[in-house]
Amino acid sequence: MKNWGIEFEYFIFDDKNEFVPAFEAGGSTDGNPLIGELRTGVNKSLIDSVFELQKLIYLEEQRLKSKGFRIGSVQEVKLSNELLQRLRSSEKYIDNKQLEFLKEYSVYGKKTGRVLPKNIVKASFQINVSDNATKTIHYTEDKERKEEPFTYSKVFDFYSIIKGLDNLFAEEIRTSKRVPGVFAIKEGSKGNRVEYRSLPNLIDVNKLLEFKYEA
Repeated sequence: MKNWGIEFEYFIFDDKNEFVPAFEAGGSTDGNPLIGELRTGVNKSLIDSVFELQKLIYLEEQRLKSKGFRIGSVQEVKLSNELLQRLRSSEKYIDNKQLEFLKEYSVYGKKTGRVLPKNIVKASFQINVSDNATKTIHYTEDKERKEEPFTYSKVFDFYSIIKGLDNLFAEEIRTSKRVPGVFAIKEGSKGNRVEYRSLPNLIDVNKLLEFKYEA
């Protein structure tokens, strides 16, 4: 049985249409404090993750609105020199910045991306999928028979899933100048998971409801 999850990254703006770093606006962040991020839980279907994400986005929009902020409809932000200087001297920014070493791969055996200029920040939309199973381990402890569930990762054909998503969002990937077929392997709550990393943040999430995959 496959497990699915979605991570949606976004930029925050104030009522003057000025970019506000997510950590300053009280947004939920992960790794990069400039970018807001919403994560679904681990679900048994992609459909469940889509509708959970839509709920999370709605609640986040309402929360930000009450503070005079909004989620911007942009895929990237260019930081001004003034903002860069202010961030470099901000202890709160430095304390929130968690750099992650991430090894990316391509299902096509090609390059996985390019290094962005230091003043450009890009948001993305990641889809996580894993195939896990649970076995019960029986053992004896202090002469007492016990059992314990153990969840482990299974091998599955995630290449077909990634290629299918590439085809479904081919135009969005092309126009946003992202690289198709990019993924990483990460640890998850149920074992290793595959994170598809080619999508821009502004896709129409309802298109995912059309995606067909083997359960």
